[in-house]
Amino acid sequence: MKPLGEKIEHQLLDRFHYGDRQDDGYGPDSPRVSDKGWIVWQTAFNELDRPFEIVRDEGRGRTGLPLLLIGMEDDYGDDWHIRENDDSQYMSLLEAGLDGASLTLMERKHGIARWRSERGESKPIELTAPDGKPAGTVYAYQSEPGEWRIYDKYGGRPLEGEPGETITDALRHIGYQLEES
Repeated sequence: MKPLGEKIEHQLLDRFHYGDRQDDGYGPDSPRVSDKGWIVWQTAFNELDRPFEIVRDEGRGRTGLPLLLIGMEDDYGDDWHIRENDDSQYMSLLEAGLDGASLTLMERKHGIARWRSERGESKPIELTAPDGKPAGTVYAYQSEPGEWRIYDKYGGRPLEGEPGETITDALRHIGYQLEES
């Protein structure tokens, strides 16, 4: 199956939200691929908490959709699974939401933003996603004093995310850190 584009992937992930954040605050409150944290949900007998990482389905059904990889190995080398007597380690965000699970974000990789070496008032900014793939070219525009927004260079539309007092703040709101050269 053809993988989702970044915009469609973000539209899908924006439907879900973290119950709590313990990370450095980059990006939106909705999940993103490569986020790590803890999932907690109630079973019929007890409460379960497991570490998770959000990954793309590139192995199982090869849908390219974001999934929760639950568990990984603990400190003793034991694999953690979603349920007893079930060796599955994958859960969809929809399934987690329907099960009443709570997600806590602990670590988020942020993308990198780099100035292009061009002159002018509105220098283009190249974005690189956390997984190293190019994510597009944008520019920053100050609509009012102390209010910067990030716009798609080719479409001219503002990207989702709150405006920032500086360009660095505006980039941070969409999940990117400006790399100074």
